[in-house]
Amino acid sequence: MVTQVISSRARDNRNLVLSLSRLGIKSPRLLGAFAATPVELFGIHEDPITAVRTLAWELQLAELSPHDRVLDLGCASGYSAAILSQLVGHVDVVPLAPWMASQIRARLGRHGYEAEVHDGDPAVGWPAGAPYTAIIARAISGSISRRLVDQLACGGRLIEQISDLDGPHFARVVRTSVDAISLVDYGLLPTGR
Repeated sequence: MVTQVISSRARDNRNLVLSLSRLGIKSPRLLGAFAATPVELFGIHEDPITAVRTLAWELQLAELSPHDRVLDLGCASGYSAAILSQLVGHVDVVPLAPWMASQIRARLGRHGYEAEVHDGDPAVGWPAGAPYTAIIARAISGSISRRLVDQLACGGRLIEQISDLDGPHFARVVRTSVDAISLVDYGLLPTGR
């Protein structure tokens, strides 16, 4: 029975990585983090494939490196923080709602993932931990947030999911200097091949 569960989980993770590759996710580090992190540990039951594909797309746009300091905003389960903790040097998390913080903190700790989880408002970010080299923000605003841009280091990247009637759009903002940014709208989540 245990062997069947393990082989089923391994097959699911292989299928997940294949799906992400078809989406255009190319980074071996990123694919490896997804392959090593079981979705079911984080209670993602409603459309887990779309949630994972969306997260992978956001993290690819962020162009993460092992020394990055990342702020993860608007998570609901801790899955994104678990993936990030394998890819970067430091992760701060502000969940979608403050009551989720203790659950996410416990879940990450129970499974051996390291991230600092804070009670707060994801629309405000976490100024106490700034500056960040990357911020991942999910559906917390209808436009690019100046508050979040102000928490970026020069050269830092903000990946913000902005929802409208067509669905979530993905914007990438790079803080090029203290008072300048560059912005690219990546549009809707690609469908893959």
